[in-house]
Amino acid sequence: MGKMVWKFNVLRTNAKGGVEKDITFGNNSYYWIDHTGLHFHFGSLNEILTDETVDATIWFIANVIDFTCPLATKQSSTFADKLIQTIKTENIPYSNEDDSINIFISWKSLAMITEHRHIPELDNITVHINGYCYNITMQNRLIKINQF
Repeated sequence: MGKMVWKFNVLRTNAKGGVEKDITFGNNSYYWIDHTGLHFHFGSLNEILTDETVDATIWFIANVIDFTCPLATKQSSTFADKLIQTIKTENIPYSNEDDSINIFISWKSLAMITEHRHIPELDNITVHINGYCYNITMQNRLIKINQF
């Protein structure tokens, strides 16, 4: 038996409020939660980083974090923005030939999103992007740690 995942597509609405038929992004994308934390698989890195879709990507990641860890609600949008900025500015190696990207946020890191404002030492939040470990801080600093 395989893992249970939540698949998603993001669609655009037209001026009349109707839904367009073309998928804006999210094709072949999904996320899942397990005993290790929160996992995202985006079908195409290029789809999530366009000027048109980056805000929707941030909103989507923040809302999944809110659902997974309700105490992170006040910080999830800031964290999601920093995560996407990291992906945009760093030369993230692709893990898949199809241009997809994998993001993993452990339960410990999710908890640190909620507490970093109260305990400054928790400001470095570890995220795994395509098998590489990154520390993301809310002060726009980024340190690449290692590959595993």
